[in-house]
Amino acid sequence: MRDARRLLGLLLILLWAAPLAAQLANPPPPSPEARAAWGFDRTDLPPDPAVRFGVLANGMRYAIMRNANPAHAASLRLRIAVGAADDPDDALGMAHFLEHMAFMGSAHLPEGRLATLMERRGLMLGPDINANTSAVDTNYKLDLPQVGGDMVDTALMVMRETASELSLTPAAVERARPIVLNEIRAAADVDAALAGDQAAFFIPGAPAARGPVTGSEAGVRAIDAAALRAMYERTYVPTNAVLVLVGDVDPVAAEALIAARFGDWTARPAPVRAQTRIDPDRPTATRLFVDPAAPTAVAIAAAGPLDPRADGAALRNQRFNEYLASNLMNRRLARLADAQGARFYAASSGLFDLLFSARMAQLNVTANGGDWRGALAAGEQELRRAIQHGFSQAELDEQVRAERETLAAEAENRRSTDLADTIAAMQRTGTVFTALPNRSEARTYLAGIRLADVNAAFRAAWARPGRLIHVSHSAPIADAERAIAAAWAESGRTAVAPLEVAAIRPFAYADFGPAGPVAADARIADLGIRTLRFANNVRLNIRRTDLEPGRVRVSLRVGGGMRVFPQAPDGLASFMASAFAGGGTVAHSQDELRSIMAGRTLGLGFDVLADAFGGTRETTPQDLETQLDILAAYLTAPGFRAEAEARWRSSLAAWYPSLDESPQGILTRDVDRIVAGGDTRFGIGPRDGLERLDFAALRPVIAESFARAPIEIGIVGDIDEDAAIRAVARSFGALPTRRDDSPAEEGPAPHFPADRTPITLTHRGAADDALVAVYWPSPGERDPREAARLDLLRAVVAIRVRERVREALGAAYSPLVAARRWPAWPDYGYLTVQTSLTPDKVAEVEGAILAIAAELAAAPVDEELLARARNPMLERLDRGRRDNRGWLEVVAVAQGRPGDLDRIRQADTVLRSITAAELRETARRYLQPGAALKVRILPVALP
Repeated sequence: MRDARRLLGLLLILLWAAPLAAQLANPPPPSPEARAAWGFDRTDLPPDPAVRFGVLANGMRYAIMRNANPAHAASLRLRIAVGAADDPDDALGMAHFLEHMAFMGSAHLPEGRLATLMERRGLMLGPDINANTSAVDTNYKLDLPQVGGDMVDTALMVMRETASELSLTPAAVERARPIVLNEIRAAADVDAALAGDQAAFFIPGAPAARGPVTGSEAGVRAIDAAALRAMYERTYVPTNAVLVLVGDVDPVAAEALIAARFGDWTARPAPVRAQTRIDPDRPTATRLFVDPAAPTAVAIAAAGPLDPRADGAALRNQRFNEYLASNLMNRRLARLADAQGARFYAASSGLFDLLFSARMAQLNVTANGGDWRGALAAGEQELRRAIQHGFSQAELDEQVRAERETLAAEAENRRSTDLADTIAAMQRTGTVFTALPNRSEARTYLAGIRLADVNAAFRAAWARPGRLIHVSHSAPIADAERAIAAAWAESGRTAVAPLEVAAIRPFAYADFGPAGPVAADARIADLGIRTLRFANNVRLNIRRTDLEPGRVRVSLRVGGGMRVFPQAPDGLASFMASAFAGGGTVAHSQDELRSIMAGRTLGLGFDVLADAFGGTRETTPQDLETQLDILAAYLTAPGFRAEAEARWRSSLAAWYPSLDESPQGILTRDVDRIVAGGDTRFGIGPRDGLERLDFAALRPVIAESFARAPIEIGIVGDIDEDAAIRAVARSFGALPTRRDDSPAEEGPAPHFPADRTPITLTHRGAADDALVAVYWPSPGERDPREAARLDLLRAVVAIRVRERVREALGAAYSPLVAARRWPAWPDYGYLTVQTSLTPDKVAEVEGAILAIAAELAAAPVDEELLARARNPMLERLDRGRRDNRGWLEVVAVAQGRPGDLDRIRQADTVLRSITAAELRETARRYLQPGAALKVRILPVALP
């Protein structure tokens, strides 16, 4: 929600008149017809001149934007303005059902042909080909890895088939129905139920609040082909459609392709959606939601009608002040949650439109220790404190410092996927897609922000006469409505004083001693990587790129990570991953670090990886030195503060009980550990042991790694090499000498269990929710060619499982097929198929999975299936070379794992060379029935 609020809050009136050079380089301005169709004639804001906005004679709107991030790729979106709010009362889920039918055949793409066509071209269902339904629209997405040849025209053909040519045959509807029902079941967890209960309470009577966008089981079972056809013809019409194309394309040529593909789509009137009426004077009301897995949480809200004004300068000024006020409130809440003795461990606030039905002001508080009264009082009093006394200038100054960089950063390195999503989303909300400010313009605008305006915007948002108080709890509360109202009234009698904000101290970690000299300096010419070693044995790898102007990605790898953790105490690695960063440093708490670093692009914290401590961070050339100082501070002076231990215990109390309430919770807690041979570094241990964990247990485990273990730093992006070397020299290069590459003492490696007896576990959640998982042991990272074979085999299995389990049997919504390997443990790995389903389908699906494995071992796959599996993998390899994140994976270990360099060099060649016969032999080696570990997780009533 934060990103959406920022986009809507950008005050871009500074850019009404684009510079002459930009005008000459950009497309011509929208025609009068396009201005009217897009609503530009109802606003005082100019659309982004870099976008070609148009409308066809039939009323379909389109937007085309040239963007070369990433190069040679594009993103295509088709938005149809029909969603769950348009479902008939007796057929909830119809709009979502139509979304599924887009993959079930059309006039020129028979059922099953879409996946085959696009997979052969390098797209993958899910990541590259997807769709989603919201309360008010349905969105179809294609992310094209290449735009050469006829790729763009083919993608437009697919979108046109979706828009007007779906077959919607009764047989296809019946095949799709189980898939839709399985998605409904998969989404029916406690979080969805809680969100639905809140929506029904906050916006009663709103069609969007009738239930999840996926619909109800009863509604979906009632839908037939005739009803779908009627809704399709009524709502999938040109004036209800918006097509967005962003990428490395010629806008003029793309416009011609769009006109050719969609110009003959027959124009028909679009239905008019009834508006939801929200009572602006609703009095205070309370509601309790009870579920054994529910968090103890309080939501305080004020609801009013949507703002009827068209997007414009005045509205954006107001929204931006509201956005700042929300962030100020969130900053306060985060600070309070971090404090010793906090009554809540998490809280957030926001001012937003709920399900396109009401304008909301909302504050959410998650209780410590199940204390809903304490959480309610804390939320009420902090809200009232902000309304009565406002925020301080010091708080606003900190937020404005943060926004200086984030506002300007929106205009830099905008990826085509994000731009396409944003243009479509902003059109949905009636927001004009305007040009983003440069750094100078952002600073000028922010300098004009006034505290009085921000405080006034916050008070106005909460000016409704009543409060809607929603409490969720794991058990009933006696006389709940009266008890909640009484707690609210009692809290309101407590006086609140203005908040005192401590002064910000200078950062204490800018001097680690004399800069370390470079002892070795070389280049890996073919990969463009410079490798250095400092006199203290710290290693640095650098690759300069122009893929993300103004951005730098940093990797830090220290010691052995999870490898150094003992088997007892149980869960210590998870404790460190959750609590360590919250302990801050010796000189600064985590909260103080946030304040000190406001306005810079930096990452706090310190991660626990399987084979290292540290992690990756994103920064800028000007902040690189500070980013390195922060990481060095966590390494050399960790804070180990008690408040971080307290937050770990509070969060544990909130989420641990929910693990018993779903198959996925049991899978995460128990099965991950079983598959690792009982290794306690995997999965989640018993709660009583986790609650006793503290920094006293952690310190001796990580002490040697932090003090002496090898350090390897990777830096990729828009950097000056010499400046980067100097920054590392004065931080990590100044530390005491690290030991050489000999590993620290470690415990035994995880291993696949020898006992393959099928395992049945139970959960206490929904009676119609089960899970099947099958695991086959496989090698780790030792042999790059074998790893490539296993990855290709995984892709083939994934297609076969999708076709048989999801599409033919209709038994599961989203089966997962994964090949897991860890560089930390070269002899441990596995291939797994996992899927949620109903208990009655468990045996059938397990049998289908094992049959697929047997078939792949018995005979080579055909060339078409091999291409459908291999081509998306090749495209991802190519994308990795056009992306700093992909390069950082290689640069990060260029000295520590030199074998990875040969792997990246040979990856394409190896993958292309794998034959169907070779793949069959790989399946014969690993997918043997006797090798499989079968796991079933059933509801507790069906052991």
